[in-house]
Amino acid sequence: MGTLWARSGAIERDNNDKQAKGALAFFYQGGTQTPLTVYQDAEQTKAHTSPVVASGEGRWPTVFIPYTESYDIRVLTALNSQLYFQQHIANPNPVEVTGTIPTDSTLQTGDILFQLRDSTRSGFLRCNGGTMGNNSSNSSEMNSTDLAEPLFTFLYDNLDDTTAPLGNPPGPRASAGTAHAAFINNRNIQLPDFRGAGPVGLDTMGRTSGGSPLPRNAFTGLTFTVGNANKPGSSLGSNSFSLTTANLPSHKHAFSVTSDGTSQGHTHRILGGTVNQTVPHTHSGTTTAGQGGHTHTIVDDGTLLSSPGVTATDSGHTHPITDVSHSHTIQYQGTNVRNDLGQITVTQNPSVAGASTAPGTALPQFTGITGTGTGAAVITVSLNTALLATHLTAANVAGSQHLHTFTTGAATDTTHAHDIDFQSQGMSQDHNHLVHGDTDVTPPAGSPTSLSGLGISYLGTWYIKL
Repeated sequence: MGTLWARSGAIERDNNDKQAKGALAFFYQGGTQTPLTVYQDAEQTKAHTSPVVASGEGRWPTVFIPYTESYDIRVLTALNSQLYFQQHIANPNPVEVTGTIPTDSTLQTGDILFQLRDSTRSGFLRCNGGTMGNNSSNSSEMNSTDLAEPLFTFLYDNLDDTTAPLGNPPGPRASAGTAHAAFINNRNIQLPDFRGAGPVGLDTMGRTSGGSPLPRNAFTGLTFTVGNANKPGSSLGSNSFSLTTANLPSHKHAFSVTSDGTSQGHTHRILGGTVNQTVPHTHSGTTTAGQGGHTHTIVDDGTLLSSPGVTATDSGHTHPITDVSHSHTIQYQGTNVRNDLGQITVTQNPSVAGASTAPGTALPQFTGITGTGTGAAVITVSLNTALLATHLTAANVAGSQHLHTFTTGAATDTTHAHDIDFQSQGMSQDHNHLVHGDTDVTPPAGSPTSLSGLGISYLGTWYIKL
């Protein structure tokens, strides 16, 4: 193999710019007078005679010059007059690059790459969860005895029956033998399924501390669909999810209740809710003087308390000694009545015998009133109505500590409302929220809404090297 002479096929001209008919070309080894054989063909099978002679028109024939470090050429006219002499023209043999590319500098079997395309790729299979094997493996992605075995072996040896199961027929590796035995027996193997998914690192990934595995615990609390946190080919997660009550954290609301003043069957209205519900129910409780403002009405004619609050018969007079056989009736409405010596005054006469009224002795004519004097006496009784009225004023009643017990029912049509404002301050009791998709309530709480678990994503195809 040589180099085509640049003047091949060209017309040589003399110094008068005329065709150099029959011009002569002499070729030499560079810097010597040693003739260099040149050829008519590239294979160097037909040599030219020396010198090479131009045609009658001065046109040079095709000349191939063998590879050499350099060569010289002398061109003469047919009358041996020199036209030019060129020396040391380089014509080296082109360098043949040979060598071996290191394996770790190229893609190897099992390497995975991503491309923004949706098609097959030469030398790769798609990670679409399909199967591959030999010509008789009935696989969905590749059936090739010549090409499939390296990747088949890689998947067989690095994954297991859960992450890359065998098929045709299905069965464990334990019964299939080696990867080569499974391959030649027409078994197929499942490829990784990266449709709508991406790769994530193992939790330990070979890192150790003190000779023991050092996990990152990146998957704590998560459920794996296949495998576990340290098994290659395992999978977990979902691209979308529906919120349920189980996803809501335990929390509390502070709230207050107000009423429009009625106490019968009523309506509870929850602010922020979608419906008002009226449910018959009962309230029971006890109030004290310090709870809630309220009033008492006392009927008073100015000097004497009269019906319907308090009545007194024949008040404000005295009885002589001979008039002891009658009584006065004091009527009160209610049971919590003041009855003390501030209301009734008893005067004793020691000249009357037979009436023993020692201090502290009960006077039967006046239930609840005891005498204060000594010896026999005819009793004179008068009602101090001014003091009695003083003790039964509304101010005295309202200012005292007392109790009211009440019960309300739903038997009437009277209603009132409670407005409940919820604020998530963590102060009240645990409770439940209904969210779309709940089916354990009647009626079901609507259709579930799918929420995205993905970040910004670009779609394409994952490939694995054969």
